Amino acid sequence: MTDTHDVNLVTTMHRGGYEKYGQTMVQTFLEYWPENVRLTVYAENFELQEQSKRLEVVDLHQACPALVAFKEANKEPWQNGLPESSAAKEARTKLTYKYNFKYDAVKFSNKVFAYCTQASRTSSRYLVWLDADTVTTKPIPEDLISSLGDAFLLYLGRRYTHSECGFLRFDMGHPNALEFFRTMQAMYVSGEIYTLNEWHDSFVFDVVRSVLCAVGTIDAETISSYEVSRHPFVHSALGTYMDHLKGDHAKQLGRSSLRSRGMEPLPRKILRKLGLVGDV
Repeated sequence: MTDTHDVNLVTTMHRGGYEKYGQTMVQTFLEYWPENVRLTVYAENFELQEQSKRLEVVDLHQACPALVAFKEANKEPWQNGLPESSAAKEARTKLTYKYNFKYDAVKFSNKVFAYCTQASRTSSRYLVWLDADTVTTKPIPEDLISSLGDAFLLYLGRRYTHSECGFLRFDMGHPNALEFFRTMQAMYVSGEIYTLNEWHDSFVFDVVRSVLCAVGTIDAETISSYEVSRHPFVHSALGTYMDHLKGDHAKQLGRSSLRSRGMEPLPRKILRKLGLVGDV
């Protein structure tokens, strides 16, 4: 048997996200996750309806003053006081005309500051980031999180693009655990992220993970196949028990599409490519 709260899930959401998908995430957590797991929700200026001894609600901005300062200093993504790289100049031009998530540092900063803050608060062996648009579909085995691997950091890697960071598992028993979180947060606080080719959390994560692994500070393993690029979450061991509703279409369906799951029949695939049917 594992200790009570041996696993600490952490996520963040705003009121609109809670109403659209976050409440389902919380309710299915309470229904299907074992007693040795608690969920910490960093809520952005609202209160959750659910109450449970396994549910902790933290005010995001109150708990993360560094996040508030980062948002205030970066209302425009390029106003960071650093010399601009060629990538940053290109991104500024793109943002002027069309939104591109790759250069939205502020939008994707909430999760980073939330899990970095929780790392210094938790007493659980495992800290797990789980996106708020994740639905649990069946009972979770008590040892699922611990059985996924032995490395400090487990993630969903992809060969040709950035990692899928809807799930991250950190072993807080690792001697250098807090160094990872200090480095991640420092990337934002210092403005160093604006020297990277992309500014969203997954790209920053890959850079920090790669560097800290290269110098031997931490070790990391992917729990997904590098060959699966579209939706590694549902193709990993997690997909047996959970569904990550990536994108508006999946949220409307209430599940990942057959295409994302690799279950789309060939005739329908052909019709979809011809524009005759939609994704289901």
